[in-house]
Amino acid sequence: MERAPAMECCVFTTLTGVVSAAGIVSALVYMYKLGNLYGEEELKKEVGDLTSKIKKVLNSNKEDGIELIVKDYETSCKEIERRDHITLLIGTVLITAATLVFNAGFSAHPSARFLLASVSILLFSVWLWAMHYTSVRLNNLSYIRIRAIEEALSGHLTNKATEKALSDDVTYKFGIHQYLFEKTQRQDWIKFRRWLWGYV
Repeated sequence: MERAPAMECCVFTTLTGVVSAAGIVSALVYMYKLGNLYGEEELKKEVGDLTSKIKKVLNSNKEDGIELIVKDYETSCKEIERRDHITLLIGTVLITAATLVFNAGFSAHPSARFLLASVSILLFSVWLWAMHYTSVRLNNLSYIRIRAIEEALSGHLTNKATEKALSDDVTYKFGIHQYLFEKTQRQDWIKFRRWLWGYV
């Protein structure tokens, strides 16, 4: 009679370990996929191609073109901000819930531990994959567009200022996103920061 509860405990402990391992594998896959969203050359090419198209628009219809491009820039920035706020808000709720459910499993019966561990991993995985990963992908696309606009406008504004000043003194590079990208491109800490939720 004593062996049945011990066997049941062993089975549920093993299942809890399997679910936890699945959560770890999910986080590793997340970090791998996040690290391989864009290669450096692919990113430069995409920004360069888009910059060329934007420059053509700037050169063809001066008044309307720059107005539309600036509006596109503002919209892209607002979309990134909105996505980040939603991801943070939902993440706060789901990660807190996942942590509370996981902690409740420590004092629960072994059969309940398996269920609580599964629910905890599921809550975190839903947020990680359905919210965070998709937001990162959409933000990366938006940042490519923003950086291309900044690059095109920087060249356009520098040319205009140079024409007026008749000198090469004006070399201000327009765009905080392009500036930050260039400054953090080869930094290891930025990779850790991007992968933080996989580590968590």
